[in-house]
Amino acid sequence: MSCLGRMDCGCAKHPESVCCTHERADWAPYDRGEWDECTVAHGDPTYLALLDELRLVHLDKSSSYGTQADPLANFRAVAQVTGAHPSRYAFERIVEKATRALNLIDAGRVSEVEECLDVAGLALCAESLRRTSVSV
Repeated sequence: MSCLGRMDCGCAKHPESVCCTHERADWAPYDRGEWDECTVAHGDPTYLALLDELRLVHLDKSSSYGTQADPLANFRAVAQVTGAHPSRYAFERIVEKATRALNLIDAGRVSEVEECLDVAGLALCAESLRRTSVSV
């Protein structure tokens, strides 16, 4: 398993540089999106709030696009039809969402861009599929 993050705050709670969060039981709150004062001091508050929002978007969308046994079933279903790796469809959707966002920005309609969380979520879906799917 690859390293999931690093905390270099140097505070009393985290005195040493901590790497590989999956090996640290005391990092469970971070896995649940609970941010302590050290994390917030080292990260943008809006970014951290968006991570929490992204988690909720994933839970909501995976309940209708996927199945209980496979929350990313829709990507795997497309892969079966196309013969491509399941992550390819996620990347194709990223291109679609980014193209729409760029068109809105170019038209001076930045306030209408709502694709950012979708792009971030699709990127994480692609990475999850890359890590868990065998090549076709």
